[in-house]
Amino acid sequence: MNETDEEPDRGRSRRRVLAAAGSAFGAGLAGCGGDGGAETEADDPDQIETDETTPEPTATTATTTVPAERGGDDFPPLGNYPVEGDSVTYGFTVPVSGPFSALGEAERRGYELAVQHLNEGGGWADSWTDLSGDGVLGYTVEGVVRDTATDPAEARQAAAELIDRDEALLVSGGASTAAAFTIQEVCQQERVQYMAALTQSPVLTGEQCARYGFREMHTVSMGASALATTLTDELGEDGTFSVLYPDYAYGQSVQESVRRQFEGRGWTTGETVSTPLGTEDYTTFLESIPQNETDVLVLGQFGNRGAQVLRRATEMGLATDTTLAVPLIDRTFLETAGSAIDGVYGTADWHWTRDERFSNAFTERFRAAYDQPPSSAARLAYAATMRYSAAVERAGTFYPPEVIRELEGNSYANTGLGRALSRACDHQSIRSVYVLRGQEPDSGPAPVEIAETVDGSSVAYACSESPASECELGDYR
Repeated sequence: MNETDEEPDRGRSRRRVLAAAGSAFGAGLAGCGGDGGAETEADDPDQIETDETTPEPTATTATTTVPAERGGDDFPPLGNYPVEGDSVTYGFTVPVSGPFSALGEAERRGYELAVQHLNEGGGWADSWTDLSGDGVLGYTVEGVVRDTATDPAEARQAAAELIDRDEALLVSGGASTAAAFTIQEVCQQERVQYMAALTQSPVLTGEQCARYGFREMHTVSMGASALATTLTDELGEDGTFSVLYPDYAYGQSVQESVRRQFEGRGWTTGETVSTPLGTEDYTTFLESIPQNETDVLVLGQFGNRGAQVLRRATEMGLATDTTLAVPLIDRTFLETAGSAIDGVYGTADWHWTRDERFSNAFTERFRAAYDQPPSSAARLAYAATMRYSAAVERAGTFYPPEVIRELEGNSYANTGLGRALSRACDHQSIRSVYVLRGQEPDSGPAPVEIAETVDGSSVAYACSESPASECELGDYR
C-alpha cells in the first residue's frame, strides 16, 4: 500500500470465519467473570514532568452505554476500515515457537484474557469509563494469534496475514526487537494500528518510530537510568562498572545505555566485552572481567540465555565481590536462573506483587483463569489491547487516524503502573520503572522484591533528545 496522503480504496468484504491458519479465540474463557464492582478513581497521582502537557487521566467508573460507530462518509476506506458485519478482529503476533516461546505463551494468555473481558466484562473492563464489557462499539472482538517464531521474516508474514487475510484492525505483539521493527513497519505501510508489547529497543520509538505504532514498555535507556539510579543510591557514585553484552542490536543498545547512565552519575567504565550471537559457553568472556576492579557487572543478555550467563557467572564466583545486574527480569529469566538470582538487580516492566488496585484486579483475574500469577509479558499484552479498545470507544470509531489521535498525548493511570503519559512526539509511554532485587527462591511468594520504583520523570528523556529527536512519525493516512 502506498504511503502518500491519498486514502486507498480497500473495499473488501468482511470475512465471516476466522482463517484456519491462525489460532483464534473469542468470548469464551473458563473461570473469568466480572469483578463484581467498579473502581471509582485512578491511583498514584505522581506527576510525570516532560516537555508535553500532561492532562488528568480519565475517570475509571464503569459504563453501560455503547456508542455506535460514527463517521460514515466522513471517514473513507483506510487500512481495514470500514468495519462490516457484527465482529472485529484483533491480531496478535507472538513467538509460539522459537527461543522466546515461553514469553509468547504469556503474551497469548494476556491477549486471550483481554478479549474475554472486552466481550463479557471483568478485569479492567469493569473499571474503565471507556470500556463497557459488551464488545467494542457494540462489535464482538475476535482474536487471532499468529506465530513469529522469533524471526523477522516470519513476523513479517504473520503481520501481513493478519492484515490481509484476517482483516485485523489491531496488531499487537513483541518479545523480539527485530520482529517488532518488522511488524511496526508492515502496520505503518498498511495503515493498521500496532501496539507493541514486550520490546525495549529505543529505536522502535526513535529512528524507526511510526505514526501507527505505540509502546507502553520502558525502553532500554529508561531501564538503564532506573538501574543506575538504584545502584548509585545503594553503592555510591565512585564505583567501577563493566558490561558483558551480545553483539547485536539489543545488546549494543544495552551497552550504550548502561555506559551513558552510569558515567553520567560519576561511575568509571571498566571492561565492556561483546559476545558473538549464538555463544554457548561464556566462561572465557567472563574471565576477562577483573573481579577485584569491578563493583557492578551488567550482564546484557536476555531471557533464558541471560539466566544461563548469570548462572555461569555465579558458579565462577563473580557474585562474591561484585554486584551483578541484568537489564530485564521476567518470569522466564527467573525460572532458569534459580538460586543464582539472589542479590541480582534488574528492571521490570511490572511485577504482580505490586499492591495497586489495577495491578490487583489484573492479577486476580489472571490467577482465576490460569492458576498462576501473571508475568509482565502478560500484563503488557492485556494493557495494549485494553488501551487500544478504550481509544476506539473515546473516538467513537475504528477509523485509524481518529484512534491514533486519542492515544497521542493520552495521560492514564489505570494499567497498574501509576501515572503514565503516551507522548505525541514519539508514541513512547513515559511511566515508572521497577527495579527488582533477587532473593533466595524459597524466601516467599516470589524470588524477587521491588527494590525501588523509579518515577517516569526521572527516567524520561525529552522529545528534543535522542532517541525521540530522531523520530519522524509519518502520515496519518
